Formats: sequence, structure tokens, C-alpha cells
Amino acid sequence: MTSVSLNPPPKERFVDDVCYLNFDMTDSSLVKKYLDKDFDYVVNLGGYINHQLFQEGGSTLIETHFSALQNLVKILPRRRLKRFVQIGSSDEYGNATA
Repeated sequence: MTSVSLNPPPKERFVDDVCYLNFDMTDSSLVKKYLDKDFDYVVNLGGYINHQLFQEGGSTLIETHFSALQNLVKILPRRRLKRFVQIGSSDEYGNATA
């Protein structure tokens, strides 16, 4: 299992046998360097939390999330990929009722 984040997890959240990678997924060269390999399943839970209104700078959050997602979709090989799950947040979807 591989986990990508800007920062390593705190010790109390560290899980054995997980490969922790720390880099910015909006940088396509780093995504290619670290993730251009076969995965069976990808669950993208990535994103920053920022509750600014869209008109007050919240668009940057959406652009950042979308850029990272685009890099994943462009770079991940599909040879063995069985499923790709994208999970967003209310920052992207608003206050819509589930």
C-alpha cells in the first residue's frame, strides 16, 4: 500500500507495511517520478481543507485538487488498474444534501 501526502504521518498514525511518499501531487514531474508504476486500486482522498468562499480565493483550492487529479489520471498506467475511486469534500461540492 502506498500513501502520498505533503507531510509524513505523525508517529501515532504510522502503519507498518505502508510506503509513505511525501510530495506535491500538483507537480506532474514528481507524480511521474513516484507513481508511474502499476497499481491494482487507487483511492484518491487527496485535498487541502480551505473553507473560503469561491469568490474569496476558494477557486485556488478547486484548481489545486483538479490539477492533482489530472496528473494522476494522465500518469497512472492502466495495465493492471482495476478501479480508480475519487473522493472529494464539501469544499468542492458545496452544501448539497447527500
